[in-house]
Amino acid sequence: MGYMNKYEGFELSRRFPGDPPEYSVERVRRTFGADVPLITADISYPVFSAEEKTGLERINALYREMAERFLAWAENEGHEAALAAYESDPDPARRFRFRRFRICAMFEPGFCSPSFISVAGRVLATRGSRVVGGNVSAQNFRTSDGRLMPVCGRGGNGGGAICFTRDGKALHLEFTADGIKERCENIGDCLNENLMISKLFATIR
Repeated sequence: MGYMNKYEGFELSRRFPGDPPEYSVERVRRTFGADVPLITADISYPVFSAEEKTGLERINALYREMAERFLAWAENEGHEAALAAYESDPDPARRFRFRRFRICAMFEPGFCSPSFISVAGRVLATRGSRVVGGNVSAQNFRTSDGRLMPVCGRGGNGGGAICFTRDGKALHLEFTADGIKERCENIGDCLNENLMISKLFATIR
C-alpha cells in the first residue's frame, strides 16, 4: 500500500505517528461541513499494541458500540431535528429547494495505554451553516477486563461528556445551540471536584 504524509497542508504524520511500515493512508479526500473544509482519511494500522487477541476484540467492541450509538442518534433525534428545521421553513416554495442536511460524526482516540483508552465522540447535524442538532459522547475503556469506566457521559442538546487527551488532560465536551464547545483542564483540577476520576486513574497507573 502507498501512503501520503501531507494533504493540502494537513500533516498526517502529526496525527498518526510512525513510519510507513507501521501505518498507511489508504484514501484521503476533502469534504465540507457547515462551510468548514474537512479532511477524511482512512488509516490502516497493521499492528496493534494490545497483548492478546482479546485486546483487539475489546477495542473493536468499543468502536462498534460508539458507531451503533451514532446511528441510533442519526435515525431518531438527528432525523427529528432535520425534519423540524424543514417544516419550520416559512416559505413553502423554498422547501423544494432546500439545502442538504449533513450529519458528520468524528470519534477521536485520546489517552491510550496498554490498559486504558479514552475516546471522544462528536456528532453535528447541519443545514448549510446552520446547526440543527448534535451529540457529544465519551467512552473510557479499561482493556484488561473490557469494562467501560463510569467517567464518561453523553449528551444531546445541552448535554456534555468528559474524556482524556493524549497528554493526560481532561477534555470537557458540550453541545450548545452554536455547536460543540471544548474546554481542557489539568487532571489535578478535576481530582478535587470528582473523586470518581481519581479512582479511575488509580486503576490505570
